[in-house]
Amino acid sequence: MRSAYLVYWLNLSSTQIAIRRFATPGVHQVNINPTNLRRMECAAPKDLVEQDIITRRVEQLEKLINNEEVQVAKLRQQQHGLMHDLLTGRVCVKVGEPASTSPHPWFMEWFLCRHRPCMWACY
Repeated sequence: MRSAYLVYWLNLSSTQIAIRRFATPGVHQVNINPTNLRRMECAAPKDLVEQDIITRRVEQLEKLINNEEVQVAKLRQQQHGLMHDLLTGRVCVKVGEPASTSPHPWFMEWFLCRHRPCMWACY
């Protein structure tokens, strides 16, 4: 069995639950008897090439998930900054004017208000 495949299998939540059944509590950690651990059956293809394919696919998915998490963190940070600017009055809000057809009309107002004194009422 490939070690990379084994690592992914050992980190599965279902495998973790099964391993905890064998665990005996210690002072600061749980102990797992190797004899009990050997009795566990590992769901793994016998073909090593297939294990490599599965491992590569899982690695690709992990990279994709990590990239998406980075994007979400950036968007949340941007949202926090924009909300802060809105709530502290750094973004000017025009009252009583119809909404623009531009997809992001707030951006230009935000940009202009940040880089020159605001001429509109800020609420």
